[in-house]
Amino acid sequence: MKCLRTLIAIAAVSACSAANADTASSYVGEISGLVCASCKAEVVAGLAKLPGVTSVEITPSNNPEIRRITINATREALTSEEVNQALDKVSKDFKVSKLAKASPLSSK
Repeated sequence: MKCLRTLIAIAAVSACSAANADTASSYVGEISGLVCASCKAEVVAGLAKLPGVTSVEITPSNNPEIRRITINATREALTSEEVNQALDKVSKDFKVSKLAKASPLSSK
């Protein structure tokens, strides 16, 4: 009986994980404080530690002091406060602003 309950619990967790994996979101914003390729690598590594973050892309913008950042995640909510807290652990120089949910991604 104990094994049956364990198997049911594992199946329920797996089903929830699979359902969440099908829904991905993309968040787009601006990031300041990047001055070199090493900075970019630090930002990507720092944000990769956030739960659900699958990829981070940093691209140039019209303003040389600000870059565009795209964060893809398998979760429905990601805030700039949460992102900036993760970046504060890397360097207080990096700041993400204007972070907004973009279009949904499909893993199918």
